[in-house]
Amino acid sequence: MKPKNIGLISAVIFLLSACGSYGKPPLPAAQAWYPTASAKIALSEAFTQCRFVDRLLVGVQRINQQSACMRQLGFELDTSSYRSDNCYGDAPAGCIVQWPNGVSNSKTVTPSSNDKK
Repeated sequence: MKPKNIGLISAVIFLLSACGSYGKPPLPAAQAWYPTASAKIALSEAFTQCRFVDRLLVGVQRINQQSACMRQLGFELDTSSYRSDNCYGDAPAGCIVQWPNGVSNSKTVTPSSNDKK
């Protein structure tokens, strides 16, 4: 195969692989949070202890509190599925990684007034 063809094929594969994730919904918390070596309880139990609500609309402060709780219990969040093209409206709480200080885009949500500092 000619080097020109290899480059063209590589470029097409790269573009198609990037486009393949566009429009896919973000992962819900039950799939995005995973235990680390320090986790001593099940994920469902951690959600209960942290009073976890998997909704972006609960606000920045609440999401930060429940995320800190989850980390203290030995869990980490896989943020790879949270992108600006799929995190809007009443999206999963993990979408806050796109807008750590709240969002102002009309297609997205804004934190409630008691969450703003």
